[in-house]
This record gives sequence, structure tokens and C-alpha cells, in this order.
Amino acid sequence: MTQAALFRTDASRDIGGGHLRRCLTIADELAKRGWRCIFASCAESGTVVPALSSSGYEWVLVPENGMPSGDQLTDLDPLDLVIFDHYGLAVDEETMFRSQGVRVLVLDDLADRPHDCDLLVDPTLGRSEEDYRGLLPADARIMAGPDNAPLRPRFRELRAETLERRRQMDRPHRLLISLGSFDVRGLLPTLTEAVQRVDLDLVVDVVVGSGGSDLPPLSESFTLHGYVEDMAGLMAQADLAIGAGGTSSWERCCLGLPTLIVNIADNQDMITAQLVTVGAAIDLGHWQDLAIDKVTCALEEACTQPEKLQSISEKAAAICDDWGTLRILPRLYEANTNEGNSVTLRLVEEADCAMLFHWQQLPGIRDFSRTPAPPTWPEHEEWFEKKLGNDRDCFWIIQIEGRDCGVLRLDSTELDDVREVSIFVLPEYHGKGVARGSLELASRIAPARRLEATVLDGNLPSRKLFEAHGFMRECRNKYIKDLPTVVRQ
Repeated sequence: MTQAALFRTDASRDIGGGHLRRCLTIADELAKRGWRCIFASCAESGTVVPALSSSGYEWVLVPENGMPSGDQLTDLDPLDLVIFDHYGLAVDEETMFRSQGVRVLVLDDLADRPHDCDLLVDPTLGRSEEDYRGLLPADARIMAGPDNAPLRPRFRELRAETLERRRQMDRPHRLLISLGSFDVRGLLPTLTEAVQRVDLDLVVDVVVGSGGSDLPPLSESFTLHGYVEDMAGLMAQADLAIGAGGTSSWERCCLGLPTLIVNIADNQDMITAQLVTVGAAIDLGHWQDLAIDKVTCALEEACTQPEKLQSISEKAAAICDDWGTLRILPRLYEANTNEGNSVTLRLVEEADCAMLFHWQQLPGIRDFSRTPAPPTWPEHEEWFEKKLGNDRDCFWIIQIEGRDCGVLRLDSTELDDVREVSIFVLPEYHGKGVARGSLELASRIAPARRLEATVLDGNLPSRKLFEAHGFMRECRNKYIKDLPTVVRQ
């Protein structure tokens, strides 16, 4: 049965487009997994972020700080998940859904008000679970820190190549000026004038956003951009940026883009302060204090100190990688053991390498593997590195009530929409329904139209497991299962 997710978020001239864009990123990943995605957003959202209109997702019009009407919600029923990414809504709206058995995910970066949710994601640098103590239900899961920022796959595609290029850079040649979907504070004239006053031989990209901007005459070294769909590509080309302290901070960090950062809203205070404190950005201060002379001085200093820019780039890149969305997705799914304990998944991280090597040496773990001999440490390291570097594979740790107990992999095949399932569970958890719950999660989270599994002769428990979950035996050792897909409207 197709699952449905409602996204309650807005974009506007005042709040920008960052909230809506990151919700679209999550929606795209859910849609790959067969979900029906619906956006409840104000009318201005499609103007500020045209990608909403072109996405093909259902769009329910609501007031900027309002909720869908009763009739609108009836038309959307049943919902499995509601995602709130909005400063203007209160906890009561979240409780309304949760009391009806609908799971609630909240995206926040303020930690200043209560939420009634199953999962909260706050990608702010320096944020911790402790900041939300007393603001959430006791059983709510919290994902805090920039590694959980939902970034579009394009950033993942460009990260390694871009970081390597930055390591080779002698001095900045290309500058990106981007303050978001709108130049809300009218800062672009000041910034462009400051750039024209310095003799730095820079090619300059200026993102004026969906609303355009009134700028003075600019030299031929400037290129103006309206709404930018491929922001990752523009950031990857740049050697230096002038930007605001909103959600785009994590995009710039992912690509190691050194940034002169200006605070254009109160809710950016913590982000800008933390980035500057750890040496991952250069502080231009608050927008009200921005002056041409201050910008020119900062630009000249940055462009004549390549070692400093290299340090900023490295520190920024260490703050945020490109796997945030794929860390969030497993947390949206849950199954149960035979005793009713929660079975969940988490993304495998670099720190898991030694633990997985130890597991591979345990008696019986590889009895039904295609390569029964346990790997050596060098063999395991090489295999592990390749797995982490392959963004077509899905690689998770299975958890029971937060305890690591096994591995679930969905490996890529020659066909883009087919994944091969591989599961192992530690011996002490056998017979508890962990493998059953993991396979249930695999069927729900796979970015594919079909799963396949290889079950070797003699592995009767696995054969029974796959057959019980709707896998059909295609040949002697191969089982397949077709998954539901969604055709966008």
C-alpha cells in the first residue's frame, strides 16, 4: 500500500526558500521509495521556489501561517507522516496529527519552543539533544548537527571533486554572491559596489533570486542569476562566496566553499557565530552594520591569504558531509520484534569499520555467504571504503531499541531500479524477529522497483523469511519481490 507524507512548509519573500527546498529534497527521496508526497504551502511558495510548481507533487494551498482545512485533510486521508518545517505553527498542530496515529517529523533550528513529534532534526552547528530537553515527548528521537542537513544529491555528486580542486587552488578566481531566494535586506547593491572597488580580477556570479534586484551598472565580469535550480553547480565553480547564515550554510560547508558570512536574520545568530568561532567562515557581522569599506577589506584580506582560505575550506568541509537526507530517511521507518521492541536502521558511518570487522569474524556469521572465509583486516578496510563511497548502495546498521545488532544492505545491480538484499543479525538476536523486521524495513525504504536476494542451498531460515515476505523464487537460489512505485501527477 502506498504511503503518504504531508509537508507543511512555506516559502516567501520574508522567510526565504530554504525550508521549502529542504522539504523538496526529502520528498524526492521518499518518492523514490514509492511515497505519495503532498505539500501544504502558501501561494507565494511557488513563486519563490519554482521547483515546487514543476515538481509534480500535489500542492494544497493554505494561508502562510495556517493549516489545511478539515475538508482538505479529509481529501488527503490517510496520511502516514506529516513533516513540519515552519516557525509560524504551534505544537497543537503537531499534536492533532500525532493523536491520530500519524508520525510527525519536525525540522527546526531554534530550540525555543515545544514540539509534539516522533523525530526532530536540527542541523545547527553546536546543537545537541540537551537543547531540546523538556521541549519534546520523552520517546522522541533527536538528530542534531550539520551532518543531518538534508542536501540535494547533486552536492554529493560534486563534493569529492570540488574539495580536491580547492586543495589545488592558488588564489580565488571566481566569487559567488548569494543571499537566498530574495535580497530581503537590500544588500546586493552594497556588496556588488564593494566588489567593483577592489582590484582582484574576479569573475562574479550574483544570485538575485526569484524577485530580481535593482542593482547599479556592473562590469562585464558580473553574471546575474535569477532562481538557480543547480545551486550545487554554481557553488562548486566558485572559489569564494559572500552569503547569509541560513540553510545554505550547510551547502557551502559540504563543498568546502570559503564564505564571508553576513547575518540577515535573528534566527541565524547561532549558525553564523558557530561557523566563525570554529574558523569555517569570515564574519561580515550583522546586516545593519554592513558597509562597503568593511566588505572591501574582508575581500582583499581573503584573496591575498590563500593559506587562510584553504584552512577555512577544510574546516567547513569537516562540518557537513553529503549524507544528511540518507541519515534521516531510515529514522522515518520502524518495525517490531516478536516481543514488540522497536527495530530501526541507521546509516553506517566510518567509525563502524572496526565493529563490522569484528562481527565478520564471529562463528557462523558467514556460513551462508558466497565467500564464507572471514576477510583479513586489509581486505575489510578496502571493501568498507568502497561501500561507503558508493552512493548507489544502501548500507545500514540494524538496531533494536537503539542497540546495534546487525547489518542490512541494499546493493546496486546492473539495473538502476533493482537492489540486492543482504541481511545478517548477530547470533544473540536470532529468533527474535529482527531479520523479519529488517526485511520489512527494506521493502519500505528501498529506492527501487524490485528487490532480489540470493539464498544458498541449505539456508532454510532465510528461504522461509523471504517467502513469508512476498518474495518469489525465480530460480534455484534467487528470490525477487516487486515494490510499489508512484507516478507523479
